[in-house]
Amino acid sequence: MNTKPFDVSMLEPYIQAISKDKEHRYRSWEVCREQFEIKNQSDSHALHLAFYLASWGMYRGSSGLLQKNHRIHTFPVKILLSAE
Repeated sequence: MNTKPFDVSMLEPYIQAISKDKEHRYRSWEVCREQFEIKNQSDSHALHLAFYLASWGMYRGSSGLLQKNHRIHTFPVKILLSAE
């Protein structure tokens, strides 16, 4: 296996992309996380989680998620928001 050691400078293109575009795909986690700070919005949380997953390709044709609406994420949202 021939892998290069990690070099922080390899992150530069990603940092540049984020700093130039406040709506960049790499910021989708920030938007999702901010919405989870709002209480009692489980449908909205499920929608934001679905869109976050879609922004990273989790709603491709081979995924079962493509055949469901955002409410499939209601139970995982409850787990994420639980005190445990």
